[in-house]
Amino acid sequence: MKKMIVVVALFLMMALLVAPAGFAAPPKASQKGSQKASSATGSVKIGIVDMQKILRDSKAAAAARNNLLKDVEKKKEQIIAKTQAVQALEQEIAKQPPTTPTEEQRQKADRLKHEVRELNNLRQDVEEEIKSKDREMGQKIFGEIMLVIRNYAQQERLGLILERSTILTAEEGLDITGKILKLYDSQKK
Repeated sequence: MKKMIVVVALFLMMALLVAPAGFAAPPKASQKGSQKASSATGSVKIGIVDMQKILRDSKAAAAARNNLLKDVEKKKEQIIAKTQAVQALEQEIAKQPPTTPTEEQRQKADRLKHEVRELNNLRQDVEEEIKSKDREMGQKIFGEIMLVIRNYAQQERLGLILERSTILTAEEGLDITGKILKLYDSQKK
């Protein structure tokens, strides 16, 4: 839906820029200020950014991903250790001689159920924690990149910056992805 709105807005903007002068009402004496504004919008500088490329190729984003992967590995180790404990208990129960008292069998079975429940809870907790950290990291990086883009737009007096995925075709000279990528990485050193 957002892409459709952006495409429609672009189409309308392009139609206004290309529209013949006969369609516009002649300016009145009180419209001199708006005439300046419309002539200023006639030369809007446009830039195009490929956010996916920045997120994929940025050294700062890669470092953040690596930190997240280290966290994931630590959590995997916890899950593996708990899984091994559950498996050891299962083997212990399987090796019990048939002469083992029923009460002892029941206690070990209850302990196994408890350990399996803890393992499942640990897996769910780890999965939720990783998703949360990934989401937070993504939002943080996206916000930092957006700040770089805004600053660049002000500095270069760009009136409009579009995301590459919503553009069907454009001149290569409009693509500022490489510049934004370099600026972002240089700020994160």
